[in-house]
Amino acid sequence: MKSKRLLFCFILLFQLILIGCSKCDEIRRNIIGQYGIEKKGVEIKDSTKGKDASEFLKITSDNKFTLYERYEEKGLQGEWKILSCKTVENNLSEDVPESIIEFKINKQKSLATFRDRRLTFDYPKNLYGERYKCLWYVKLNMKR
Repeated sequence: MKSKRLLFCFILLFQLILIGCSKCDEIRRNIIGQYGIEKKGVEIKDSTKGKDASEFLKITSDNKFTLYERYEEKGLQGEWKILSCKTVENNLSEDVPESIIEFKINKQKSLATFRDRRLTFDYPKNLYGERYKCLWYVKLNMKR
């Protein structure tokens, strides 16, 4: 009896781990691509600090990303990784996947939330120090 209960708990735990990993894999595939800054979402907190936000963000499958001013121009590079994956309810009362992504340039780490094809960087953990209160990058439909 005790071994059956232990086996049941083991199978349940294995399924939970498998489902959790597959959710992160799906989000990972959805994150990869080209992003453009959404001008309406940019709120400048302090115009004297930091630099202007880059127009484009490119995220690749090898855990690298590039920020650049013009499409396909050489830009600032760094690394990214998924910290957490979960399902949340959006404004339309639909369950959608959401994840927290860590971006790292040199030794500076920044956090963003990925949901509904949008990366949201919040103050103060964004790519540009203390300059922006909120920063949005929206996924573009580009094939490259």
